[in-house]
Amino acid sequence: MGLVSIDRRNGFAVISMNHPPVNAMSLELWSDLLDALEEVEGDESFRGAIFASGLKKNVYTAGIDLRELSRKKTNEKRLTKFWVTLTTFLAKVYRSRLFTIAAVRGQCPAGGCALALCCDYRILTSDGSIGLNETRIGIPVSSPDSFPAHIGHQFPPPLHATPR
Repeated sequence: MGLVSIDRRNGFAVISMNHPPVNAMSLELWSDLLDALEEVEGDESFRGAIFASGLKKNVYTAGIDLRELSRKKTNEKRLTKFWVTLTTFLAKVYRSRLFTIAAVRGQCPAGGCALALCCDYRILTSDGSIGLNETRIGIPVSSPDSFPAHIGHQFPPPLHATPR
């Protein structure tokens, strides 16, 4: 997990993305996020997971790394692995037994927005911005409203994890 770190805080795992300069969501970052979530899910001492940026810059993510979609930079096998890893991770966040929070500081387009939408809660700083900018250029995006039909219902956050 070279691009992600896990910090334990009072029963919560702070899963920080550390992919300078702007947390472009490459195959490696999605893979590390998936590994981190599976590690935290497997540890019953965790009640929740907070997804945050570990960068000093005021950016959550730059969204999907467009180089992953470039014909010059990828091949069919890598592209398939990219989309399978991305969708597997997002579905696991959405259906997690954990109380999930996206702690958004700064910019949060596209893939970062999808991650935030799959979490139980989203917290944005006053200068934060979030959105699905790919829709402006015609790339279709599934919304969490359609998830129950495809991956089942989201589990409600456990009551014992609710902040007081």
